[in-house]
Amino acid sequence: MDSLNSDLQFLEQLRRTGSLSDSEIEQAKATLTAKYSQPPGSSATPAERRKRRNRLENERSQIERNWRIKSERLKAHDKYGREYIPTKAGGVFGGIALAAGGVFVATQTGRWEIGVPLGLVLLTVAGVAGWGMWLKAQAYEDAEAQYKRDMMGLRDDLRQVDSASRR
Repeated sequence: MDSLNSDLQFLEQLRRTGSLSDSEIEQAKATLTAKYSQPPGSSATPAERRKRRNRLENERSQIERNWRIKSERLKAHDKYGREYIPTKAGGVFGGIALAAGGVFVATQTGRWEIGVPLGLVLLTVAGVAGWGMWLKAQAYEDAEAQYKRDMMGLRDDLRQVDSASRR
């Protein structure tokens, strides 16, 4: 609808400057209103609908290709190189486990001059690793949600083109 509003504002500007007569303005408004009130592709020729469908299919392929690339980049890897989808819970629990190890080392080594600094290092690593995994999980969730929104929009557009083709 933003395009309709901007087109109508442009017509109003043309009317004010005297570039178009009142009858030309009314005719243009009627054309614009009719254009924006019909679903996309409904008044198009079969060739135009095929062209629009092909463009939408290409757009879908591009979105899927971009999602595969992005999801591969955002996946985490375990120590054996296996991929997995990062989770926020994994970041929290991993950070807690490392922090517990840091506390254990700091309190149980018997030599405070070694145990405390080593424990503090482990606590720092725990915080950084846990936060990093949390952020990676959040980025993955955001990217997946965007992919789903894009695909739902395309699916709706394709349905409109298909329903217009059947009329």
